[in-house]
Amino acid sequence: MTSLEKITGNPLTESVLTLIGASSGMPVAALLPVLSNSLANTRHKQRIEAALIEVNEILTSHEDKIKNLTDDQYKLINETVLSFFNTTCATKINYLKSVIKNTLISDVVIAEDGVVLSRVIRDISADEILFLLKNFSYKGVVLCERESVSDYGDYDNYFPEFLKLKPSSKEELTCRSLSSLGLLASNGLTAMGDINWRFTSLVAKLIVLLKD
Repeated sequence: MTSLEKITGNPLTESVLTLIGASSGMPVAALLPVLSNSLANTRHKQRIEAALIEVNEILTSHEDKIKNLTDDQYKLINETVLSFFNTTCATKINYLKSVIKNTLISDVVIAEDGVVLSRVIRDISADEILFLLKNFSYKGVVLCERESVSDYGDYDNYFPEFLKLKPSSKEELTCRSLSSLGLLASNGLTAMGDINWRFTSLVAKLIVLLKD
Protein backbone atom coordinates (compact mmCIF):
# COMPACT_ATOMS: atom_id res chain seq x y z
CA MET A 1 0.00 0.00 0.00
CA THR A 2 1.42 3.39 -1.00
CA SER A 3 1.59 6.46 1.22
CA LEU A 4 -1.11 8.06 -0.91
CA GLU A 5 -3.40 5.07 -0.31
CA LYS A 6 -2.78 5.22 3.41
CA ILE A 7 -3.67 8.86 3.80
CA THR A 8 -6.57 9.06 1.34
CA GLY A 9 -8.08 5.63 1.84
CA ASN A 10 -8.35 5.27 -1.96
CA PRO A 11 -6.59 2.06 -3.14
CA LEU A 12 -4.43 2.50 -6.21
CA THR A 13 -4.90 -1.01 -7.53
CA GLU A 14 -3.79 -1.39 -11.14
CA SER A 15 -2.60 2.16 -11.71
CA VAL A 16 -3.21 5.76 -10.79
CA LEU A 17 -5.64 5.91 -13.71
CA THR A 18 -7.88 3.45 -11.87
CA LEU A 19 -8.32 6.09 -9.21
CA ILE A 20 -9.06 8.69 -11.84
CA GLY A 21 -11.72 6.55 -13.46
CA ALA A 22 -13.32 5.65 -10.15
CA SER A 23 -13.37 9.22 -8.90
CA SER A 24 -16.68 11.02 -8.74
CA GLY A 25 -14.81 14.20 -9.65
CA MET A 26 -15.34 13.68 -13.40
CA PRO A 27 -19.15 13.59 -13.83
CA VAL A 28 -19.08 15.10 -17.31
CA ALA A 29 -16.94 12.29 -18.69
CA ALA A 30 -19.30 9.77 -17.09
CA LEU A 31 -22.40 11.38 -18.60
CA LEU A 32 -20.83 12.03 -22.00
CA PRO A 33 -18.50 9.10 -22.74
CA VAL A 34 -17.49 10.66 -26.05
CA LEU A 35 -15.47 13.22 -24.06
CA SER A 36 -13.34 10.44 -22.63
CA ASN A 37 -11.93 9.91 -26.11
CA SER A 38 -10.83 13.52 -26.49
CA LEU A 39 -7.21 14.59 -26.44
CA ALA A 40 -8.05 17.04 -23.66
CA ASN A 41 -9.26 14.19 -21.48
CA THR A 42 -6.08 12.24 -22.19
CA ARG A 43 -3.95 15.23 -21.24
CA HIS A 44 -6.03 15.71 -18.10
CA LYS A 45 -5.47 12.10 -17.03
CA GLN A 46 -1.76 12.36 -17.73
CA ARG A 47 -1.46 15.53 -15.63
CA ILE A 48 -3.30 13.93 -12.72
CA GLU A 49 -1.34 10.70 -12.99
CA ALA A 50 1.98 12.56 -12.88
CA ALA A 51 0.77 14.78 -10.03
CA LEU A 52 -0.44 11.89 -7.87
CA ILE A 53 2.78 9.97 -8.40
CA GLU A 54 4.65 13.05 -7.19
CA VAL A 55 2.26 13.47 -4.25
CA ASN A 56 2.90 9.87 -3.25
CA GLU A 57 6.64 10.58 -3.30
CA ILE A 58 6.11 13.66 -1.10
CA LEU A 59 4.06 11.67 1.40
CA THR A 60 6.52 8.79 1.39
CA SER A 61 9.41 11.13 2.19
CA HIS A 62 7.47 12.49 5.17
CA GLU A 63 5.96 9.29 6.57
CA ASP A 64 7.12 10.22 10.06
CA LYS A 65 4.92 13.31 9.92
CA ILE A 66 1.93 11.43 8.54
CA LYS A 67 1.69 9.39 11.73
CA ASN A 68 1.12 12.56 13.73
CA LEU A 69 -1.29 14.39 11.45
CA THR A 70 -4.03 16.37 13.15
CA ASP A 71 -7.61 15.86 11.99
CA ASP A 72 -7.46 19.24 10.23
CA GLN A 73 -4.25 18.39 8.39
CA TYR A 74 -5.68 15.02 7.38
CA LYS A 75 -8.84 16.65 6.01
CA LEU A 76 -6.90 19.31 4.15
CA ILE A 77 -4.63 16.79 2.44
CA ASN A 78 -7.58 14.57 1.48
CA GLU A 79 -9.59 17.48 0.09
CA THR A 80 -6.55 18.72 -1.84
CA VAL A 81 -6.00 15.30 -3.42
CA LEU A 82 -9.65 15.27 -4.53
CA SER A 83 -9.19 18.74 -6.02
CA PHE A 84 -6.73 17.32 -8.56
CA PHE A 85 -9.59 15.57 -10.36
CA ASN A 86 -11.47 18.81 -10.97
CA THR A 87 -8.41 20.81 -11.99
CA THR A 88 -7.38 21.09 -15.63
CA CYS A 89 -4.92 23.96 -15.09
CA ALA A 90 -1.31 22.76 -14.80
CA THR A 91 -0.37 25.80 -12.71
CA LYS A 92 -3.16 25.10 -10.23
CA ILE A 93 -2.04 21.46 -10.01
CA ASN A 94 1.45 22.63 -9.04
CA TYR A 95 -0.06 24.81 -6.31
CA LEU A 96 -2.05 21.83 -5.03
CA LYS A 97 1.15 19.80 -4.74
CA SER A 98 2.68 22.63 -2.71
CA VAL A 99 -0.35 22.66 -0.40
CA ILE A 100 0.13 18.98 0.41
CA LYS A 101 3.85 19.37 1.03
CA ASN A 102 3.46 22.50 3.14
CA THR A 103 0.61 21.01 5.17
CA LEU A 104 3.12 18.39 6.29
CA ILE A 105 6.18 20.55 6.90
CA SER A 106 5.00 24.07 7.73
CA ASP A 107 4.18 25.41 11.18
CA VAL A 108 0.98 27.09 10.02
CA VAL A 109 -1.89 26.33 12.37
CA ILE A 110 -4.94 25.33 10.35
CA ALA A 111 -7.12 24.29 13.28
CA GLU A 112 -10.57 25.89 13.06
CA ASP A 113 -9.73 27.03 9.51
CA GLY A 114 -9.35 23.57 8.00
CA VAL A 115 -12.83 23.41 6.50
CA VAL A 116 -12.62 26.92 5.06
CA LEU A 117 -9.10 26.41 3.71
CA SER A 118 -10.16 23.17 2.03
CA ARG A 119 -13.03 24.95 0.30
CA VAL A 120 -10.82 27.86 -0.76
CA ILE A 121 -8.09 25.60 -2.13
CA ARG A 122 -10.67 23.66 -4.11
CA ASP A 123 -12.31 26.73 -5.67
CA ILE A 124 -9.56 29.32 -6.07
CA SER A 125 -8.07 29.74 -9.54
CA ALA A 126 -4.40 29.96 -10.47
CA ASP A 127 -4.86 33.61 -11.51
CA GLU A 128 -6.43 34.44 -8.15
CA ILE A 129 -3.56 32.74 -6.33
CA LEU A 130 -1.10 34.76 -8.40
CA PHE A 131 -2.93 37.96 -7.50
CA LEU A 132 -2.64 37.18 -3.77
CA LEU A 133 1.04 36.26 -3.96
CA LYS A 134 1.81 39.43 -5.91
CA ASN A 135 -0.26 41.90 -3.89
CA PHE A 136 -0.47 40.64 -0.31
CA SER A 137 2.24 43.13 0.67
CA TYR A 138 -0.35 45.91 0.24
CA LYS A 139 -2.60 46.79 3.17
CA GLY A 140 -5.61 46.40 0.95
CA VAL A 141 -7.26 47.29 -2.33
CA VAL A 142 -9.10 50.43 -3.40
CA LEU A 143 -11.37 50.34 -6.42
CA CYS A 144 -10.91 53.87 -7.71
CA GLU A 145 -14.01 55.12 -9.52
CA ARG A 146 -12.19 57.54 -11.80
CA GLU A 147 -12.21 57.99 -15.55
CA SER A 148 -8.46 57.41 -15.73
CA VAL A 149 -6.54 54.82 -13.77
CA SER A 150 -3.90 57.49 -13.10
CA ASP A 151 -6.44 60.06 -11.91
CA TYR A 152 -6.15 59.28 -8.21
CA GLY A 153 -5.77 62.77 -6.80
CA ASP A 154 -5.51 62.49 -3.02
CA TYR A 155 -5.62 58.70 -3.08
CA ASP A 156 -1.85 58.51 -3.03
CA ASN A 157 -1.87 60.60 0.16
CA TYR A 158 -4.72 58.80 1.93
CA PHE A 159 -3.96 55.29 0.69
CA PRO A 160 -0.20 55.14 0.02
CA GLU A 161 0.03 51.43 0.83
CA PHE A 162 -3.11 50.29 -0.97
CA LEU A 163 -3.34 48.73 -4.42
CA LYS A 164 -5.47 50.97 -6.62
CA LEU A 165 -7.50 49.31 -9.35
CA LYS A 166 -9.52 50.54 -12.27
CA PRO A 167 -13.26 49.69 -12.32
CA SER A 168 -14.36 46.94 -14.72
CA SER A 169 -10.79 45.65 -14.96
CA LYS A 170 -9.82 41.99 -14.79
CA GLU A 171 -8.32 42.71 -11.37
CA GLU A 172 -11.66 43.99 -10.08
CA LEU A 173 -13.33 40.73 -11.10
CA THR A 174 -10.52 38.85 -9.35
CA CYS A 175 -11.07 40.86 -6.16
CA ARG A 176 -14.81 40.22 -6.20
CA SER A 177 -14.16 36.51 -6.57
CA LEU A 178 -11.62 36.58 -3.72
CA SER A 179 -14.21 38.39 -1.63
CA SER A 180 -16.72 35.59 -2.24
CA LEU A 181 -14.06 33.11 -1.06
CA GLY A 182 -13.58 35.05 2.18
CA LEU A 183 -10.08 36.25 1.30
CA LEU A 184 -10.98 39.91 0.84
CA ALA A 185 -13.33 41.72 3.20
CA SER A 186 -15.03 45.06 2.73
CA ASN A 187 -13.74 48.06 4.65
CA GLY A 188 -16.81 49.95 3.51
CA LEU A 189 -16.55 52.92 1.18
CA THR A 190 -13.85 55.54 1.14
CA ALA A 191 -14.66 59.20 1.73
CA MET A 192 -14.87 59.51 -2.04
CA GLY A 193 -17.40 56.69 -2.25
CA ASP A 194 -15.08 54.05 -3.66
CA ILE A 195 -14.91 50.39 -2.64
CA ASN A 196 -12.18 49.51 -0.17
CA TRP A 197 -11.12 45.91 0.57
CA ARG A 198 -8.68 44.44 3.09
CA PHE A 199 -7.03 41.03 3.07
CA THR A 200 -8.46 38.67 5.69
CA SER A 201 -6.33 36.73 8.16
CA LEU A 202 -6.95 33.58 6.13
CA VAL A 203 -4.75 34.88 3.30
CA ALA A 204 -1.52 34.63 5.29
CA LYS A 205 -2.18 30.96 6.10
CA LEU A 206 -3.16 30.22 2.52
CA ILE A 207 0.03 31.79 1.15
CA VAL A 208 2.19 29.68 3.46
CA LEU A 209 0.48 26.57 2.10
CA LEU A 210 0.75 27.65 -1.54
CA LYS A 211 4.38 28.71 -1.69
CA ASP A 212 6.78 26.32 -3.39
